[in-house]
Amino acid sequence: VERARGELFEPADELWKHGRIESLADHQHILVAIRARDAEGAATAMAEHIERTRLEVRALVRQIPQNP
Repeated sequence: VERARGELFEPADELWKHGRIESLADHQHILVAIRARDAEGAATAMAEHIERTRLEVRALVRQIPQNP
């Protein structure tokens, strides 16, 4: 059970390690735009963050060995 749990969360751990600096900067950009009441800037920053995260998850999934 412990091994299975480890394997389940390993991809999320890897994503956290690789993406946290970019993610923090993304969140800061989103927050700055929201505080400035810049809806368009916040929407753009959020869209960029979602796309970056999507690409990171996709790349990570491709690295996981597939069991037959």
